[in-house]
Amino acid sequence: MRSMNSMRIAVVALAAAFVLAGCGAGGGGGGGPVTPTATLAVTPLAFSSEADQSVTITPTVTNIATPAYTFELVPPASMTRVAATPAEIADKFGTLTAGVFKAGPNATVGLRGSIIVTETSHHLTATVPLVIVPFVDHVTIDPTVTSLLANQSRTFTATAFDVDSNPIADVLVDYRVTGGIGSINAAGLFLARNAGEGTVTAKVGGADAAVSSVTVVGSVTGLSIRPAGNPIQVEAGTQRQFKAFVTDASNNETQVTATWEATAATGTITAAGLFTASATVGASGTLTARYSGQTASLPLTVVALVTPPAGPYNVRGLVSTSGGTPAAGALVEVRVLNQTPVIATVTTSTDGTYRLWLPAGTYDLTATLGASTAQSHVALPTQDIIRTSNLQLTP
Repeated sequence: MRSMNSMRIAVVALAAAFVLAGCGAGGGGGGGPVTPTATLAVTPLAFSSEADQSVTITPTVTNIATPAYTFELVPPASMTRVAATPAEIADKFGTLTAGVFKAGPNATVGLRGSIIVTETSHHLTATVPLVIVPFVDHVTIDPTVTSLLANQSRTFTATAFDVDSNPIADVLVDYRVTGGIGSINAAGLFLARNAGEGTVTAKVGGADAAVSSVTVVGSVTGLSIRPAGNPIQVEAGTQRQFKAFVTDASNNETQVTATWEATAATGTITAAGLFTASATVGASGTLTARYSGQTASLPLTVVALVTPPAGPYNVRGLVSTSGGTPAAGALVEVRVLNQTPVIATVTTSTDGTYRLWLPAGTYDLTATLGASTAQSHVALPTQDIIRTSNLQLTP
């Protein structure tokens, strides 16, 4: 029986010499400076490979003038247990040559192994896990667009799909960052470091990498409230969701969780920025947001709830069954976004249509007919526009 070591394929590649800045000509200086810590990093941190696909492992070091690397392929444990031959490993899993992994022509989906990279002069090591996957048609990433403050973190999630658009399980994602805005680990956790714009990419198998646009906001120089107004007008007894945004000197922007205040006579506001207007028409005051030493304030006035004339509506739609036929007699309930109380109801007509009149705001709509339900959202920046929101019931 072959030993475990005999099943490992090791290839040694000596890297070209890199001379650290400032180490050529020039003098010494006394005092015995502390030797900087040497580090080793590899790209990718982890990856998925299809049959016959090649993936290059790229090591980088700091504070090592002339690095030397070895690359060692660790086959799947299932193959070493049965003493698979090098030819079997090459065919069913893959080979490693000078830091390039080449999956075998008959690579078995689901097999997992790793590549151990060693910088020999300083005995630094890094391990890159890998898995064999089926043909990958495309990859998605979530979120696709995001912004955050420097030193904040955000988790990205990538999903790989086959040619039938079915998700592929058991994959390892090759996450990378461009633009020098931060770093990301193999689990998709991104740490923002430097202000600016860049991307997070996610690659699985041979499909094109999915791309997310990322903005990192540096030192906060400004704070604003949205929606804005001069003054902001909110109908008596209704709710309005406000949000706070910060900017830096380069006008990079991101939403933040601010501290909110509202003049008592005008209403109340939650920690999440949801304002509920008082019943006192004509009450006026100030809406204020505070964050990281910045303050933004806007005047606010409570106005009368406009009673619609006979017949008009500003939200309409069709409620249909799961089979697509009109759902007569369905109940449509309206709630302020992310709130529980029902503020309006209507029943669909014989052709499945409904009409509502609502004040400006953002709402959740729920349609119910028997045990079937459907939900949608509708936003009314002002009350004098018409929105259409169709709902299809599901059992």
